[in-house]
Amino acid sequence: MPKRRRANPRTWLVIVWFAFFSANMAVLLYLYFDNWIEVDNFKASMSRLNALYAPFCGAILAFYLLQSNKNHEERKRTGIAFRLAFLCSLAWNLVICAFALRVLMAWGTIEQSLADMEFFGSVASWMVGPAIGFYFARPSELQTSRP
Repeated sequence: MPKRRRANPRTWLVIVWFAFFSANMAVLLYLYFDNWIEVDNFKASMSRLNALYAPFCGAILAFYLLQSNKNHEERKRTGIAFRLAFLCSLAWNLVICAFALRVLMAWGTIEQSLADMEFFGSVASWMVGPAIGFYFARPSELQTSRP
């Protein structure tokens, strides 16, 4: 029986970040299309959500597309670094998603949820920034220019 190939850590982190971004967008779209929020709140919500995710998803996308796996020194998915990166990414995204779902469950207003998202996103960004950098930044030997 052939051995199944496991997804590398970069792939898992891409899945976490883009799945939660998509889920949060879906919540906002649902709220808008079901007339829970008006167009001005919808636009403000999408702008704020985009501002929260853009630095992280943008960096992931840029490094993921610019680097081939052949040239990238793959880090093991079993180490403490991956566990820490995965758990920090999951925690950050779960909290942001909880604020979006709070409105869907009628436990608060969209304005309060957006303010809480922005606050948490900014104070907890230090948790996920290094994890993204570790798994998606180019190794230094690839960044050196060759004559």
